[in-house]
Amino acid sequence: LIPMALVLVAAAIIVLYAYERVAQDVVKQRDTELARISAARLSESLSRYSEVLRSAAAQEDIQSLEPNRLRSGLEKAQIRLYGKLFVFDRGVVIYNSEGVALWSQPFTAERQGRDFPITSKFDEMRKTLRPAFSDIFKDAVTGEDVILVGVPILKSDGEFKGVLAGMITLRYSFLGGMCAKLLELKAGHSGYAYLVDGNGRVIYHRHSSQVGTSLTSALPVMQATRGETGAVLAQDSVGESVISAFAPVPGTDDLVDVNYSVKEQPTGSLSASVGFSQNSGVILGANISENNFFGTGKRVSLGVNVSGAVKSANVSYMDPYYTVDGVSRGYSVFARKTDFAQQYVTSYLLDEYGGRLTFGYPTDNITRLNFGLGYTLSRVKDGAFSSREVTDFINTEGDSFSNYFLFGSWRRSTLNRGVLPSDGYSHSVSLDVSVPGSDLTFYKLSHKTDFYFPLTENNRWVLRTRTDIGYGDGYGSRSLMPFYEHFYAGGYGSVRGYQANSLGRRATNAPNDFSAPDPFGGNLLTEGSLELIFPTPFAGDTRSMRTAFFLDAGQVFDTDRGFRPELRAVRLSAGIGFQWITAVGPLAFSLAKPLNDKPGDNTQIFQFSLGQTF
Repeated sequence: LIPMALVLVAAAIIVLYAYERVAQDVVKQRDTELARISAARLSESLSRYSEVLRSAAAQEDIQSLEPNRLRSGLEKAQIRLYGKLFVFDRGVVIYNSEGVALWSQPFTAERQGRDFPITSKFDEMRKTLRPAFSDIFKDAVTGEDVILVGVPILKSDGEFKGVLAGMITLRYSFLGGMCAKLLELKAGHSGYAYLVDGNGRVIYHRHSSQVGTSLTSALPVMQATRGETGAVLAQDSVGESVISAFAPVPGTDDLVDVNYSVKEQPTGSLSASVGFSQNSGVILGANISENNFFGTGKRVSLGVNVSGAVKSANVSYMDPYYTVDGVSRGYSVFARKTDFAQQYVTSYLLDEYGGRLTFGYPTDNITRLNFGLGYTLSRVKDGAFSSREVTDFINTEGDSFSNYFLFGSWRRSTLNRGVLPSDGYSHSVSLDVSVPGSDLTFYKLSHKTDFYFPLTENNRWVLRTRTDIGYGDGYGSRSLMPFYEHFYAGGYGSVRGYQANSLGRRATNAPNDFSAPDPFGGNLLTEGSLELIFPTPFAGDTRSMRTAFFLDAGQVFDTDRGFRPELRAVRLSAGIGFQWITAVGPLAFSLAKPLNDKPGDNTQIFQFSLGQTF
């Protein structure tokens, strides 16, 4: 299986590379179209501003250019336009045909008699008789950076009489309304749009600190200011890869451009892992996942894991928004081969192949229901020294089983972090039932809790409690749960200080097996832990490193075979544990002292794992 796993990983790398190239082209095409649409919508928005000025310029008092009538003309226009001239927060100015300011509203003596600030724009309006939009310039009166919208003042016969200009400062509160259309179209969770003038200076940006800065060296801006439309892979101001699409705003003679920049979060990942645990030995793994498959928002993943005990492969597909109500739908298929002798339990081989259809529904922000159906083909093979329980089961029931499942789960979580949380709780219940028509009819019920109680305001000292209870049994004509579905207890993440999977009743040795009996697990699991998390000495980062004193308790019982729950059978241990999220994977170890071990128990004071979830 290892050579096949390597082939699958190599093929997956090639497929992922090809997919990323195709997906990047798809995103570029999508964002180019979004930039074009956004620019067109912005052009519509800008035209409304010029229409406000054009309506004001149509007033007879303004067309007269007589100083004693200009004030009343602007006041009448303000009333007629329902105050829309106020959008020009630095006022409006009337210029004569020579470009000299005659009047301003609000009135400012310093503006009177000044020339039009941008001669080329004035000449453009006089020649084309069309509105014009300026680049950013510094207003000589206020000293502020502003942009100017101007419209020609025309007589009824079309004669050019002058210009009515409105000025807007580079303030977010004013520009936000003008650029609202930029905000309506975006791709991804962190895409955004911004507006630059013909010189590459930012007119509008979601981060107000960027307004007025120069982006002339940015490749998308360079191409946009040349009147081009397209998309390029570039880097943002902090060096992250983004796909930037750009388009000139129609009707502005490429003097104002929109740059639609979509920040593409890394939705795909390719990982290889090497882990080690005392129970499984060296563990090799590879995983490929894509959380936004071809821009659809669907999740696809492929995983392969190989260890001395388990060899597995799985493929899954998830649509997180299958319905508008937030119901998710997912498919998965898997193949798994397990040699239980390598896990220090009774010897047998188990091959499993199957698939699942899963639906999920969030009842609120912290609670989720999952349910679905599945199929598993299980093939059991006894080993050279398999226990009597294994051989008796195979002789009675056979060695190949097709089982159909219904399953459901409920989970509620308020944990403040997904890894090494320090506050909140997690509570879950799950049920798997093999339905009638299956070769084996049984069910498994699981209940888990995990509570964190901060003892200090900075969450450096935390009390944690954890419980894990599981129960399974047969129903109908089957009185037993299959032994290969048993629960096991002991080891890291269970009852520390005891060897992994070693607790519970022992199997009955085969006649030719004179070794110590192996653990057999059971159908009833009871575990609990109490931990006091405290600051790790000489380490300031509590988010990636954790130290705790612990008290563990647990046991696995086999009620079907006479090992019924007893308080005195529960094993206890105490010690200190350490967890560290390193660059090569999670590292965990513990020093534990079994408190009530009995003869025949497999104790293990020091336990550790690398690259495994804990």
